[in-house]
Amino acid sequence: MLLFVYGTLMKNLSNHSYLKSSLYLGECSTSDKYVILIDGSIPYLSTSKNIYHIKGELYEISDDIVKKIDKLEDEGNWYKRKHLNILLDEKIITCYTYFNDQIENTILLESDSYHSFLEYKY
Repeated sequence: MLLFVYGTLMKNLSNHSYLKSSLYLGECSTSDKYVILIDGSIPYLSTSKNIYHIKGELYEISDDIVKKIDKLEDEGNWYKRKHLNILLDEKIITCYTYFNDQIENTILLESDSYHSFLEYKY
């Protein structure tokens, strides 16, 4: 399965250990526009506004890794794993990612990248 990650699962971030054994396919961005909402320091990809082509990373992951990440993300309750299209090397690829549109008391990240939030915060 192909998985687009945009937050703490990316390289050098807190949950990347879940993807250590997965095949990294490269940096990419969403073909449609979304926003990232921040709750504390946790990012949520949201369809609530269509402002940015969100930057992230693409991985090919095994079924075992999917199960582990679904558990981490509380898939079906907190995050919803859904299809989206990303641009990788000027090609559109359909993959999965985790969305959460049910967030209250969040701030809108005024950027296309979670890294910009981390750079600003620290």
